[in-house]
Amino acid sequence: MTDDFDPQQIDQELEQLDEQSEDHFQHGRLQSAMQVAKDATRQARAQRRAIHYMRGLFDQMRFGHGLLEPQTTADAAVELIALLNDEERARLIQPDLNEGHYHWVCQWMSSCAYDNLAEATGDMNGYNSQGMHECIADGIQVCRQTGKLECVKCFREYASDVYLAADDLDMVLHHCEVLREFRNDNSDSKDRRWTGHRKQAWIKLLRGDLPGAKQELEKAASFTDEESVYLKLHARLHVAAAMDEVLLMLGEPRAGREILQTAVKGNEWPQFELEADRVNALEFVVTGDVASGIELLTRWDQRLRQQRCLKEWFEIRLRLIAAYLIDGNRNRAEAIARGLEASAAEAQDFLTLRRLKQLMESDETPLPVPTLEPLQAGRNVAAGESVDAGSVTGEVTSTEQPKLSKVEEEEEQPTPLQDEINDLMNRILQVRQAEEFEGVEANMQELLGQILQFDPEGIESPKDAAMLLMMCRWVVTGPDEARESWEYGKQLAQRFADNATMLNVFAELGAHFRSVDADVFSDVSEEFLEETFRNSLRLDPERPRNYLRAGDYFASRENLGEAERCYSRAFRLDRTDGTAAISLSNLYGETDRPRDALAALDLSLREGCTDPDVAWEAALAAYQLEQYDAQLTYLDKHLELSEPHAWVEYYRAWALLELERYDECLVAIERERQFELPGDFQLKVLTACARAEMQKLEEASAEIHGLLADRLADVEYLSLNGLVRILSRLCASVADWPRNDPARMALMQRMLETGLMPDAYFEELRANTPEQNGIKFYRVQMRQPLGEDWAAKPGCLPGQTEWTTYCQEWGVLAATEDSAVNFVLETQFSGLEGPAEVVQVIQAGEGYDDRPGVVWQGFRWSEDEADALGLYDLLDEDDTDFEEE
Repeated sequence: MTDDFDPQQIDQELEQLDEQSEDHFQHGRLQSAMQVAKDATRQARAQRRAIHYMRGLFDQMRFGHGLLEPQTTADAAVELIALLNDEERARLIQPDLNEGHYHWVCQWMSSCAYDNLAEATGDMNGYNSQGMHECIADGIQVCRQTGKLECVKCFREYASDVYLAADDLDMVLHHCEVLREFRNDNSDSKDRRWTGHRKQAWIKLLRGDLPGAKQELEKAASFTDEESVYLKLHARLHVAAAMDEVLLMLGEPRAGREILQTAVKGNEWPQFELEADRVNALEFVVTGDVASGIELLTRWDQRLRQQRCLKEWFEIRLRLIAAYLIDGNRNRAEAIARGLEASAAEAQDFLTLRRLKQLMESDETPLPVPTLEPLQAGRNVAAGESVDAGSVTGEVTSTEQPKLSKVEEEEEQPTPLQDEINDLMNRILQVRQAEEFEGVEANMQELLGQILQFDPEGIESPKDAAMLLMMCRWVVTGPDEARESWEYGKQLAQRFADNATMLNVFAELGAHFRSVDADVFSDVSEEFLEETFRNSLRLDPERPRNYLRAGDYFASRENLGEAERCYSRAFRLDRTDGTAAISLSNLYGETDRPRDALAALDLSLREGCTDPDVAWEAALAAYQLEQYDAQLTYLDKHLELSEPHAWVEYYRAWALLELERYDECLVAIERERQFELPGDFQLKVLTACARAEMQKLEEASAEIHGLLADRLADVEYLSLNGLVRILSRLCASVADWPRNDPARMALMQRMLETGLMPDAYFEELRANTPEQNGIKFYRVQMRQPLGEDWAAKPGCLPGQTEWTTYCQEWGVLAATEDSAVNFVLETQFSGLEGPAEVVQVIQAGEGYDDRPGVVWQGFRWSEDEADALGLYDLLDEDDTDFEEE
């Protein structure tokens, strides 16, 4: 690079380096790409070019994966994230950094940086290790914050690896289904269909369905050369390697030998070399040269351990163990299996542990690629037998769920204190359900005394001990009894220190007592409770209820990543446990993943869950995702499992309305009226919608005028989102009515004065305005004084009756600030006597070629309240507005 300080020349030379590294990357020359990227990073730092320095880190981060250097990727990602999150840190490199350019770079780099850091951490520590689930939700949130919604698919791909390690193949398939979605609309859409099919092929291989795996890879291959695929060569090679493995196991000739041997030369792309050698080792084993296969696998086994590539090492070590078993060297296989088991247990890679257990304990002939189920077609390597692929028909329908026979058998075993404990449980239930409260406390204290009289040293069964401790929680009436119960629990935990359930229940009791009275239980630290929960899960990773209790604890501590890991494991171990399904679904909802929430609930029902609440939650989730056919199915399932009740027919009417089954919608509305309801405003709105869609305009108009006579402040049984959605639906139903129609005008006026007007209304207004070039986008905040009669005004909503003023923000496209304010003043309608005041006007964008006018009307808030956005507290769990991913 030139020694003369020529800023333009410096930038040009750095751009050339960026282009060189990208070209190397595209053609699979990753060693060369990394060298150029390091050069560019070093020179950018020396020449004080922050953006180019960040680009160099970005490239090092990307290239590290293909070089099997996860630590390099992690280091680059950590430094890059620090620069993305702190502009002042970036200015230490370049004081005259262009602010606009910096923020633009942050917008497009941030999600990739977090994705690569998560992937590198998973490679080194295991994809189901502590903290990995949290990366899914955090990453998706970063994508939303930066507006890079297509990058959500990167975290879907990452999530599929997390759930694969967690041994939840059904959820992996769910994420693969999302990966296979693609909009070919010339947008910046990431075409990951090929990788979705490739991952699904791996699942089918693990389930023994080799013909199905082959079909998936054929589909994957058909997408690798699509224009919208970023790294076409990479995609082709990954699919070719996977296909050759399936063909070898089917006993068919390899199809990708030539491309795998000639595509990349030298040591340029270690990750691809690993995949190619994995195929070569498999070919050695299936053709009888097991020694050569072992030699090749051993070389990679050592290399991957040295480079901390844990995910890849797990697979190579499994195949190496299988090769030794096929070769008849069981002693060596058992020796290296112990190391794999220890590492996989530490990483909580339950899939690897299950494959290893099946490999070592099965009486069947070992397969060179250990699967979860016997092959439906292909070769039996050691025996030289084959299964005819033509005998396989249809899709694989068996689930990967293992039978929890050990746990179930233990649960069924009688215990020494079983009768006494059952008697105590019945008495506790009778006391807690008593209608008369007089004497309840004394009865509870008596029951606690009877529980504590069991000498810990005389209790033989840890199940009895856990049940006794669990009952303590329900009969404790004060701090003294709580401390006594806790000390008793410590004795039980010490006696049964190696029992997972005992420790888990002990930790749950401590967490409960601490949450009720932290001062009395100040000696019970959160660190102690967390470690006790974790220890209980390490002792026995097959106990669903233990994971559920641990998940509740982590959720209470707002550690949603660990809560997800525990809930997902509980759900994986028992699909039919409604509590586990709903807990996991609710967590997905809290982290803005509604499709995952519905997938979990649906899976639980398909596996035979009989909890009506699961079907109900599934119906609500389908409603939020606008999957109306599915919504009807879940409502039917809910009624199959429970008695009819209010709101079922309301949600049925919603679905029927959207499916254009208007007569049935009206019938459902009438059925809903048969129940005792807090109000019927929602039914009036749906009726008006149905009448309008049926072109019964006179009847619809009468319904609209009737519902507008209702005082919205009294509709406290609907959430804010519920009001917004149902009234917006009514606006859509009358959108094509004449603008001067009295009912339509009255409805639009009410929407404006309540602050609930949909954006489509403003878009229609702007459609009549000529387009202008170079206009700006403003956010205009207004304050509206309220009179003493505000609570009786039509614009007052639930929770707003005590307000004395409200504030509201408007989004406006305009040439000037004054024009923006005028647009708001002309458009707003408060229905109040006092004039609105302009609080502030912020220019939030410029250079738009569009039609000027109001773009949106924001929700209102009150400055009177401590929480300025307190209105949002009205959102309820059953009606939270999910956003499609």
